[in-house]
Amino acid sequence: VGQPSPNPLATMHRVYAGVMEGNFEVFHDELAPHAEPCICGFPPMSGTWTGPDTIINAIRGNFALVESLQTVLESMISDADRVAVLLRESGTLRDTGATYKVRFVQWFTFHDGKIARLDQICAPE
Repeated sequence: VGQPSPNPLATMHRVYAGVMEGNFEVFHDELAPHAEPCICGFPPMSGTWTGPDTIINAIRGNFALVESLQTVLESMISDADRVAVLLRESGTLRDTGATYKVRFVQWFTFHDGKIARLDQICAPE
């Protein structure tokens, strides 16, 4: 399972703060070289990527798909090297002008102090 992360919750709070300010490098710096996210349930942004550079490019691309984004972090819990996050999000898809509202859970797994896996499952609200 690897070495325990010094403080996964602190890492995740730092990552979310950075991403919400448009600073994706904060997230990049916390990704393991073999990191892999899997996002499903929201087709415009669903996919699987591998490696920090590819992941950050995909996240930047996903953020570019929306405007008027409002994200609310509802809850974050941690157990050893796993962090679960419950979020609510709304916004507008740039290409169609359609509004959306989703709730999603993100499950982060750390390995040797870095984010090695992210599973995200979205559902319409």
